[in-house]
Amino acid sequence: NFVFIINVFNNIDTIIEMLKKIDCNEFDVILDDALHTFEANICLFENTYSNLKYNGIYIIEDIYYKDKIKFIKYFKEKKILFSLIDIYHENNIANNGVVIIKKNENL
Repeated sequence: NFVFIINVFNNIDTIIEMLKKIDCNEFDVILDDALHTFEANICLFENTYSNLKYNGIYIIEDIYYKDKIKFIKYFKEKKILFSLIDIYHENNIANNGVVIIKKNENL
């Protein structure tokens, strides 16, 4: 299995160019550890989800509590299988959510 980790979000064009240079264009797992905003996470998701294998797992980490409803609404409207998990940490209660998406045929 191949794991692709995105840990820097400069702009989407940079990421798309990087994907073109990688010899593998389908991934079992994509982990988005990028800029922690709803807009940036969704932009990255929409531009990299096609590189995820069917039944692959896409993970968005460090979801802000204030953005949970936006993520839930977005993925429900797209009919995408997902789970949103809150992970308690006493020193950081602002952005400890994780979205886990299993690729299906809808997007």
